[in-house]
Amino acid sequence: MGQLEEYIARCDAVLADGTDGDAWCDLVNEIRTVYHKEAKGHGLYSAFEDYELQAVRAWLVKIKEQQARELAIAKASSPSVSATAIASVDATFNLTMSQMWALPGAVLTTDQKQELAKLLQAVEDSGKDEGKLRKAGKAVADWAFDHAIKAVPTVMPYVTQAVQGLVG
Repeated sequence: MGQLEEYIARCDAVLADGTDGDAWCDLVNEIRTVYHKEAKGHGLYSAFEDYELQAVRAWLVKIKEQQARELAIAKASSPSVSATAIASVDATFNLTMSQMWALPGAVLTTDQKQELAKLLQAVEDSGKDEGKLRKAGKAVADWAFDHAIKAVPTVMPYVTQAVQGLVG
């Protein structure tokens, strides 16, 4: 099951539960953190701020359908390009965030996950600005080595790829 399918299934489970307590809010916050960049361009912030899980779920389904269409088009136009290569180009940040949120509480607490998510977002937002990327990447590395050494294998490949993208 892919990342989007997992989030859709988790939305379904929380919605089926019928309560809108902590699980509801935690799931919306996690999805907002992972899909921050995509949500920004789709005017979804009001749904996140109002914790409208049904609207967030519907948006995830739309994203999944759009990715399936794009993948089908890519396969049709270039049969030598693998689905994994296409997905990894757009999902590196999202995948890292998803993996980070999936770490058990013994490795990272919810507060630590939120703090680390902000640091990773700074790496994502730095773009091709070498100074910003250097500062943001160092902040992630320092934080991970100081607070949660077990999170390093999850987050450092993304930071490495961001730096390689700058030089490559």
